[in-house]
Amino acid sequence: MVPKILIVDDDESVLAGFQRSLRKRFTMDVATRGEQALRLLETDSPYAVVVADMHMPGMNGLDLLMRIRDLSPDTSRIMLTGDADQRTAIDAVNHGRVFRFLAKPCEGEALAEALEAGVRQYQLVRAEKDLLEQTLSGAVESMTELLSSVDPKAFGMAQLLKYRAVRVARMLKATREWEIGLAALLSPIGRLTLSPRLLQRARSGETPTPDERGMLDRVPEFGARLLRKIPRLEGVADIVLYHDKGFDGSGFPLEGIKGPELPFGARILKPLTDVIRDEQERDLGYGLDRLFGNRRRYDPDIFQVVKDFLEAEMGLNSVQRAPGVPTRLAQLQEGQVLASQVVTEEGMLVLLPGIQLSSGHIQLLRNLAELMNLREPILVRSEHA
Repeated sequence: MVPKILIVDDDESVLAGFQRSLRKRFTMDVATRGEQALRLLETDSPYAVVVADMHMPGMNGLDLLMRIRDLSPDTSRIMLTGDADQRTAIDAVNHGRVFRFLAKPCEGEALAEALEAGVRQYQLVRAEKDLLEQTLSGAVESMTELLSSVDPKAFGMAQLLKYRAVRVARMLKATREWEIGLAALLSPIGRLTLSPRLLQRARSGETPTPDERGMLDRVPEFGARLLRKIPRLEGVADIVLYHDKGFDGSGFPLEGIKGPELPFGARILKPLTDVIRDEQERDLGYGLDRLFGNRRRYDPDIFQVVKDFLEAEMGLNSVQRAPGVPTRLAQLQEGQVLASQVVTEEGMLVLLPGIQLSSGHIQLLRNLAELMNLREPILVRSEHA
């Protein structure tokens, strides 16, 4: 893709001059106001470089570059102004984090050199991000594969936690949904640091010794340490560290952070994690009853959304209007409604009756089936039955 340039100046004659001198060297858009530039950024991005005049009616150039920094942080930003004021230059660098500062009148060749340097900077940033994303993807895949082989039950629960956490995050309009989903999936990753003997005792339900209980309680801490070694996962590590700590300050880690100081993603995972643990003992209704009895542990605003989600999504109040048809996992289709609970051969609850199956539900079941045996056939009925 050819890098695109956006030049913003309220003087149309200046824009026309830049277009004549630069059109053979760059793919370029122009705008006469900051608001117009932001609309172009939304519809025609990405731009490799944005050049903004400082003084424009309405939104000035510094405000525009600050907005672009937030909306498109990889874009190189160049300030163009007739001011000789040093304060303007300092503000542009400190607040707009501009790549270059050019004084007007600016010759076309000088601007062209700055644009070429800005394009190179944009390409370097993008190349570094692509490399980091590939590294991140490979690291996460390796960790999840290892967890699924070492502790398939914990991984299966983490997949269920991710499925629910992402949907609750969307209901709450969370801005970093990917971090919350990844933190849910990797929440038990600290278990990889435990001894095989301790993992086996934990899986079999044996009562741990005090020392073993201490190690199990510190699993979020161990997981956060692992994740901090991977670039761009600092936010995920923070969520994992605090995902088992109560809004009231109870739980681990024992430090005093609590309430709104806890990461937003951790406040989403806490009630969902507790419900999943409790429903393994009996069923989701039991997990919800336990949840209602411990409200002080949860962010009250998030608690209500979690409650609404689980009651609706898991079909606690649904009516079984028709008997189910026995169906193999491979034949499940979107729109069908579960007429019975889905459990593993070991009796672990996965989904409750009343759910209308989406592609996400079906993929979840198929992923779990690769790790543990699901009891089949599954009873389903048509959406309108």
